[in-house]
Amino acid sequence: MGKARRQRKKYHAPAVGGNIATGNKNESDPTETMSTSEGNLGISRNRIRSDLFAGLNMNLQASLETRSLAHSDMDTMSLASMRSTKSTCRDGKKLDRRKQRRQDLLEILNFRRSLDEESLAQKKRQKTAVVGDMRPLTDALPSLERLQSLAQIQKAKEEHQKNSKKQSNLQKQLVDDVATFVSIAQYKDYQKDMFNLVGVSVQERLRRAQAGEDDDDPK
Repeated sequence: MGKARRQRKKYHAPAVGGNIATGNKNESDPTETMSTSEGNLGISRNRIRSDLFAGLNMNLQASLETRSLAHSDMDTMSLASMRSTKSTCRDGKKLDRRKQRRQDLLEILNFRRSLDEESLAQKKRQKTAVVGDMRPLTDALPSLERLQSLAQIQKAKEEHQKNSKKQSNLQKQLVDDVATFVSIAQYKDYQKDMFNLVGVSVQERLRRAQAGEDDDDPK
C-alpha cells in the first residue's frame, strides 16, 4: 500500500471568479478577509495592499545627487576598473585571450613587485644612521655625467689661464731683454771693444755653470 497523500491547503486567495461572477453575497469573499485557520490573522487584503508602502520615505533629490557623484567618479576610474570582463572575454581567439590574460597577470605581478622593492629600499634607507633617507637628496644632486663635464670645463678654463699667464710672462721677459740690450749698447766700454766684453761675459757664465752657481748670483 502506497503512502497516503495529504490534501493540499490553499494559503492564497483564489482568482476572481466564482463568487463575484454569481453575485452571491451570502458567501464570504476570500479577497476581503482570510480566516485565521488559513494561516493569517484576519487582516483585510485590501488593507494589506493599501498599507504596503506605508512609512516609506524616499528622498528623490538625495538619490539624484548620489547618482551624479557616482557618475563624476567615473572620470577618475582606471581603464581596468571600467572594463567589463563579460564584454571582452569573447573577443578574439581563445589562444589570444589566454595570452592577454597572462600578460595582464604578469603586469600586475611586476607592478606589485616593484612597489614591494621600493618599499623595502625606502625602509632600508630610513634605517641609515644620522642621515636617514638619502633618496630625495640624491635626486636633487646633479648626475655623475654632469659633474664630469663640469670638471672638464673647469680644467680647460684653468689651462687657458695658465697659457695666457705664460704668454704674458714671455712678453714681459722680452721687454726686459730688449731694455737690457739697449742699456748695454749705450755702455762706453761695450762700444770701445764689444767682442772682448762679450767673450769675458761668456767665460764668466761658463765658469758659474761648472761651479753650479746661479746666473742671477750677484757675485
